[in-house]
Amino acid sequence: MNNKHLPKTKDSQRLFAAGAWKPPALHPFSWFPQETETEMVAVELCCGMGGIGIGLRSLGFRIARAYDSWDRAVKIYNHNAPEAVAVQCDLLEDAGYKKVLSECRKIGGIDLLAAGPPCKGFSQLVNGKHHMPNPHNRVLEVIPEYVAALKPERVLIENVPDLIRHAKGRTFANLIRRLQAPGPRRLKYYVSYQVYDAALFGTPQARKRLLILAVKDSSEQLPSPGPDLSPLYAAIRHNGRIPPLLQEYMNILRDDWDARIVSAGQALSDIPSLDPGAEEIPRPYASKPKSAFQQIMVVSRILCKIF
Repeated sequence: MNNKHLPKTKDSQRLFAAGAWKPPALHPFSWFPQETETEMVAVELCCGMGGIGIGLRSLGFRIARAYDSWDRAVKIYNHNAPEAVAVQCDLLEDAGYKKVLSECRKIGGIDLLAAGPPCKGFSQLVNGKHHMPNPHNRVLEVIPEYVAALKPERVLIENVPDLIRHAKGRTFANLIRRLQAPGPRRLKYYVSYQVYDAALFGTPQARKRLLILAVKDSSEQLPSPGPDLSPLYAAIRHNGRIPPLLQEYMNILRDDWDARIVSAGQALSDIPSLDPGAEEIPRPYASKPKSAFQQIMVVSRILCKIF
């Protein structure tokens, strides 16, 4: 498997030192739907509880339809979304396939088809037993079939980085090949992929994810993933020496009032501590905001009630 597009530690550290990485500017409206001059329409497959949808709306996409097989996830999605667009649907069943096609063809052109298929069969949590059959893997396998039928302008797939090495790279290579030419003879996509660390994009957690982008326009590419912070995480964990090229990141992390990169403590220290079995009821914060992230969350909560 050719991994030339994946971020390498030395290259990404060099990018960081050169100032190429630009962390997001979190603010109280970061998760609010945005409007654009030209409406962009998206459809979600394996939408879950709506995390990807929140991100898409903040970029200006209108989610026309979202599908997931778990009924409770669909209810939570619709409870939090501006519109109840999520529908329970099994993408592996013929009835589910026909339902998606029937509903989406009424939408018209689809600018983006986003999918977050189950990752259990590809995750490190399976203890390296990637050769074992897993029914969850079948969902990823059918995504190109939906691409062929819906013909979106773009396709975005999110999964765990270990997908790349599953079955010695064969699963990933086959997926890329099928996305490049999903079906109809003239339907072609340019495919790129990157591994991102969510900690570099506003999430108070070191969590790496693989993003695959398939586009009809070859000029559209995934952005740089930023620096590889694995050496820094190791240094913090073992109380070791901070790599010089990552010292700037460490300075950001130490600053409670710099929301570009946030630790779990900076995110959660104002939440009350509960005893086991405590009643699930609304509670006030345990303290005033102690960090920029906490302040943003408090203001966002107020704004959600207003808007």
